[in-house]
This record gives sequence, structure tokens and C-alpha cells, in this order.
Amino acid sequence: MYITKAVREQIEKINNYVEQWNDTKEFKQFIEDQKIYVGLMNKKECLCIKCKHKFNTKLKINEYDICPKCNQKLLLKRTTNYYNKDYVMYLIPYKNNEYIVRNYEILSILSNETMIYEITEYGRQIVTGYSIEGFIINNMRRNTSGYFYISYQEKTRYWKPEYYIMICGKCFADNGTLKHKYYNPKTILDNAEVNVREIIDGVTRNDYRLELLTKAKLYNLASDYQHFQTKGKFEDIFGVDKSYLEFMQQNNITYKELITLQLVKIKDHNLIQYLSELYDLKELLEYCKPYDLYNYKLKDTWLYLDYIKFCKKLRYDLKDKSILYPKNLGFKHDELQNLIKINEDKQTTKKIKERYNKIKQNTYENKKFVIYPTKSIEEMINESAQQNNCVQTYADRVAKGKCDIYFMRLVNEREKSLVTVEVRKNKIVQQRTKNNMDTTPEQKRFLKKWERDILCKIN
Repeated sequence: MYITKAVREQIEKINNYVEQWNDTKEFKQFIEDQKIYVGLMNKKECLCIKCKHKFNTKLKINEYDICPKCNQKLLLKRTTNYYNKDYVMYLIPYKNNEYIVRNYEILSILSNETMIYEITEYGRQIVTGYSIEGFIINNMRRNTSGYFYISYQEKTRYWKPEYYIMICGKCFADNGTLKHKYYNPKTILDNAEVNVREIIDGVTRNDYRLELLTKAKLYNLASDYQHFQTKGKFEDIFGVDKSYLEFMQQNNITYKELITLQLVKIKDHNLIQYLSELYDLKELLEYCKPYDLYNYKLKDTWLYLDYIKFCKKLRYDLKDKSILYPKNLGFKHDELQNLIKINEDKQTTKKIKERYNKIKQNTYENKKFVIYPTKSIEEMINESAQQNNCVQTYADRVAKGKCDIYFMRLVNEREKSLVTVEVRKNKIVQQRTKNNMDTTPEQKRFLKKWERDILCKIN
């Protein structure tokens, strides 16, 4: 990758500034607090990995307890091997109302009853309240199919520009870095996963919503302050009555968790956390009780809702829990799908073919990739088998014109599945490789160009 002289000078200028910056004791403690310590459980006895003290606990695996000897917070585990990644940021002042965000990865590893930590600064970016001016990353960061990892073995760092760096995790800001007349925005950055640019924007604009939420000690909600109004009663602002405030503060709930709390009205943070990660929870709650869903440990919401749809088509009794919560969801889903398929294949295939004839002009290719719409159920079944996904369940939606399914392939391997793409209203809504993994940057660029040059020009 060629880097121009001007860009090299900018990178050198940023790095020189950062290298002269003395990391504060408070930041070092902030990093220390992000490390995960494990408590090894043997029945009800727990071994603190930090001080090797043994004590009894009433808590369960994956819950947190406190070592009575060293007061360390411990994640309870049975396994002697554990691996966890966290991402945090460090906000330092730069110039002309600009800041540098330093991106860190914290790796916590348990091996042979010893905790190992690897902390790496992998990226830097200049931000203001209105924009992100530039990114640079070090050569320890590697892209793999849209994800990235840090290569710890390399001894030297070479910084280069990058079009994107993840702004994720909590962010530490020294006292005085961000100033506000009424409150210290550092409390939000230290206690919530934030979009730094939006927080800076809110501070520079003196947005009252930041002050309101921070003073209420709702730090995660403050990081999403744009969703809230400033006037009205508590229930008008938060969608629940004021009796929930203490619960919201104690658990520092996120905006997703608040939306879930509005739906279920139950003060159980484990339940709220679990339900907040489920897709289309509102529809799920039409059929399932919250604790039944929690105990069922549903992992694939799309598959489950398709299964419910099949049950309704076949007029199954969804009040029967053995039907509502099948032991083997994937098997039962496919079983019901096949029953319906016997009756509907001919009509559905006819409608899918008609849809194909209307949109086949959207086929597009370059020297490496080609993308084209599906024209039959058989093609979708084949795609599902190759990709290990549930695209075959979309046949009814395609036939009814609710969405379109496209197959992206290599030009020289047109029979081999590569990327499955769902389009609604001429916009890409899903793009997945095998096993529902994310697409690579190169694949993303091809699909973005196809969407811009072909789909967006359709009247």
C-alpha cells in the first residue's frame, strides 16, 4: 500500500504527540479494572486465581463473586482454560478542539491456573464533535473476513492509514479533557460503551439530555442520549414508571435493555439482558412468556419464528409447550417445512420464476464476481445446503414479493456458493457467507457498487 508524503507526515505528527503523552495513573487503573480474573469452581468451593485463596460460594457458573481475601471481582468458571477479548479507548486532547482516541485491545487468558494479559494499542483516530478526521493502525492488526485480530508476535510497529477502525467499548478521559458547565462527561465515558464522536458533539452543544441522564446515574443510557426527550414525566421519557429507576441505576441498563424492560416490565437483569439480544422480541412475546423464553435459551430467532409460522399454517396447538418449545428446533423446523413444501412447491415455484423474470436484468458482474437472483426453490435449497443457512425458508417471502434473494459467486466458479444476499425495496438488508459469517471488505465493496449502480437506479 503506497502512502503519500503528506499522509506519512500526518501519521508521524500524531504519533510524536501521542508518544510524548504521559499515561496517567488513573488510566492505568482503568485498564487494570477491565482485566478479567477467574474464580475456579469445584462444586461449591471457589479458588481465586489472583491470590489463590479458597472460599465457598452460593453463586453459579458465569456469575461474578468477590474474593473475601483480596476483594477481587471474579468470573466463576469450571474450566481451567479461558479466553476473553475486550476493547477500550483512551481520549486525550489534541489541538483546536480536536481529540485523539487511542484504541486498545485487552486479552485475558487463563492457563494452568494463571491469568495472562496482553494489552495492545492497535489504532488511533482524530475526532471532533462533528466528524472523524482520520484513522491510523499499527501492523499488529490483521483483517480476516471482515473481522480483525492482533498479532502479538511482531516486535515492531508500523503505522499506516486505514479507512475504518472500530469505535467500541468504554472510553477513559482524564479529568478536564472534556469540560462541561454542569457535569463531568468522564462519568459516561468510563461507565458505558459509547460512540465518542457523538458524546463530544453532545458536550460541545451543551445538550441537556446528557446532563439529565448522567445526573440520574444512567450512564449507558446517556451514551444513547439522542433517543430521549427532555420534557415530561419520568414515564414519558423512559417508557416505564419511576419505580424502575433504582433497578435501572443499579444495573446501568443499556438502551436495548430499556426497550426490553418496557416490553416485559420485570426487574430481573439477567432476564432483561438475555431478552434484549433476541431479534424481534415483540413478536416472540406474542407466543412466549418471558421466563419460558429465558429457560428455553433460544439462539436462532429467525429459525424459531419460521417454525412458529409453519405451526400456524399446519394449525398446530401453540398452547402445547412441547410444540411451542421443541427439543430439537432445527430438526422440527425442517420437518414442518417439508410437510408444507409438499403442498406448496408448484405454486411457489411458479411465483418465484415470475419474480425472477422481472428482476433478472439486475444480474451484474466484474472480472471476479457475479451476482444474480434466484429463480427456483431448488436453487434456494441448494444454497442453504452449501452455505449452511436458512435461505430456503425465504421461498414464501420471495414468491410474495416481500424480499428478493440473490446469489453472489466467483465468475469462474458459478456453481459454488459464496455469498447469500437478501434485498428489500432495492436495498441490501443481509449479506452472509457460509455459516452466516460476515463478508470480506472486497466482497462488501462489490455489493455496495452493485447496490449503488444497479439497485438504486431502479424506479
